[in-house]
Amino acid sequence: MNKIYLIILILSVISCSRSNNISENLIKADSLMVNSPDSSFLILKSIDTKSLRSKNEKAYYALLFTQSLHKNYYPLKNDSLISIAVEYYQNKNDKIKYTKSLLYNGIALEEMKADRSAMEMYKKAEASAEDCDDYLLLGLINSRMGGLYSKKLIENNEDIEKYKVALHFFKLANHQANINYTTSLIGKIYRATNHRDSAYCYINKAIEYSKKRNDSINLFHNYALLASTYRLDRDFLKAKEICLYIIRNHNNILISNEVYHCLSRLYSDLKQIDSAYYYSRLIKTGKKDSLSYYITLKEIAKNAGDYINAYKYNELAQKITDANILSARKMDLYDIEKKYDNQRLININQKLELKARTTFFIIVLIILSLVISIISAIYIIKKGKEEIEEKLLFIEQLKSESLTSVNSFLSKLSQRDIAEIQLKELLDRRLVIIRKLIDISYRYESSPKSFMAGFNTIMKINKLDEGALNDLPEIVNAKYNGAVDQIKKEYPNLASEDINLLSLICCGFSATEMAVFFNYTNQKSIYGRKRRLSSKMNLDISLDEYISKIIHNPCSLNN
Repeated sequence: MNKIYLIILILSVISCSRSNNISENLIKADSLMVNSPDSSFLILKSIDTKSLRSKNEKAYYALLFTQSLHKNYYPLKNDSLISIAVEYYQNKNDKIKYTKSLLYNGIALEEMKADRSAMEMYKKAEASAEDCDDYLLLGLINSRMGGLYSKKLIENNEDIEKYKVALHFFKLANHQANINYTTSLIGKIYRATNHRDSAYCYINKAIEYSKKRNDSINLFHNYALLASTYRLDRDFLKAKEICLYIIRNHNNILISNEVYHCLSRLYSDLKQIDSAYYYSRLIKTGKKDSLSYYITLKEIAKNAGDYINAYKYNELAQKITDANILSARKMDLYDIEKKYDNQRLININQKLELKARTTFFIIVLIILSLVISIISAIYIIKKGKEEIEEKLLFIEQLKSESLTSVNSFLSKLSQRDIAEIQLKELLDRRLVIIRKLIDISYRYESSPKSFMAGFNTIMKINKLDEGALNDLPEIVNAKYNGAVDQIKKEYPNLASEDINLLSLICCGFSATEMAVFFNYTNQKSIYGRKRRLSSKMNLDISLDEYISKIIHNPCSLNN
């Protein structure tokens, strides 16, 4: 049994190690895809597809391998592999990989001559990329759409517009190679329009980029474009000079067909027919059935006076042109794009409406918050004023109430007993507090804030010590004919703080004065304590009436 567990453990470790190794290779291949696609291809080729276990690994591999094939100029013969990635990432929260899958599915369809489906896929990729910040990816999508328009000779300048959008994103991504390539493409397309100034502008920019990057291949390619543009403007001398410069200085760099087309047509324009045919024969094999090749031969034949061949080559060129235009019309690439654009506009409008509603609710919430804040501020201010008025009223009551009863009680204290002396000092101190409170009401009459600060300071500093009134019940009992004993006999369960309160009532202190003794800021607290105590004693008369009967006729309560 132990051996079986050991075997399972070993297999698990090997499986886990193999899985980690595959994941690392896929991530490494992805990181090399942009700048070293050949290295990425070698890594992907080394992976045994049978070792791909999870759907995530299979989808990731399908995406990367399709990318790698395209970037290393291998033909994409079908879209079955990349479809695995599209299907998987469609339902995953990975917009970048899903958008890339759509893009390379479009490229595969385009290579399969399914241009209509390719355009639909590119538009889906563009819509998906709206939520991405991958500018390189956005540039590639627009570049592919521009390429479709250019290939099908659709004369609505959509190819230029798409390439300009692509160039914008490539600049944001700071991808110099694609900036150079796209700038060159825009110049090339402008070359065949009436906007020849734009052609010169973009081609010269492309030449500058090529020089900065030390990219000789693109540099000579752009020189060739510049030469052919000069030829169209019939500046044969400049055109010839640039083309011959390329031929003399190309070293090991392959000379582009653009140079040979330009020289063939240039010498044809100069009526040097032999030289024209010489350079036409240098156009690479496989490109001799292209539209450009037939146009070159037509130009040479026409300038040589060979009108039969000029007509023949013109017909061949026209067939290619008509076929492309017919194909473009059948595909309705522009209509497909507009359909997706319209749908995207609908989606954008829906988002804007949602945003507007959200903004409206936010504004309403802000307004409500402000209203609540204002109401709260008014309430706080009002509450503060009420508190000041309450304290002033409290002090006014202290002013107006007679302290005769208090002084009468104080006069009964013999001052012979230590407890009585201490109690008298305590009561005297509380009377001093009353005088201080009255004093600050005069002093800070015009400054409510200062009044409140002074009031709180006095009450805080002169807080009555706990147990300071412990001797009061005994003294009151002695001075008022055993009143406290009578109360305790009637209500044996009363707490000491209850007895203290009843003792102060016996002494004749008002609720306002007692509030000062207990450091309350208003007499409401005393009234509350008296109500609770009355309820606790189950009295059917007020607490003050009960105390009055105790003091003046203690025996009547027993009868």
